Amino acid sequence: MMKVMKVFIVFLVFYVNEIYCTEGKYCVINNYRVYDENSYVDTENPCERRYCSLGNDPFVRIMVCGSQGAPECRDPKQEGNRFPKCCTEKPWCTDKQLEKMRQKDAADKEKEVRQQLLNSR
Repeated sequence: MMKVMKVFIVFLVFYVNEIYCTEGKYCVINNYRVYDENSYVDTENPCERRYCSLGNDPFVRIMVCGSQGAPECRDPKQEGNRFPKCCTEKPWCTDKQLEKMRQKDAADKEKEVRQQLLNSR
């Protein structure tokens, strides 16, 4: 019995030190984990949850509903990070608003990729 306890304790120490403690802070962006010390994830309120920082540039995907830069409306199809199932006080987006947001997202992504390519040279 004592031997089993020792093995369990060794496993527990390994898990805490090597797996749990080295997990690090991360944000999920487009289903990828981005590890960054400046990331903030609020797990208690999923509607106010992700503040990401990529390098030195702040990068926000999901934010507090009333914060600066927050979308003006909700996507009725609940796609992407436009406050899925959150911010019920905001109106549903019209097709025109959705198209505008999608174009802005595409332009932001293109700018981000260009910046990463320039920095990698």
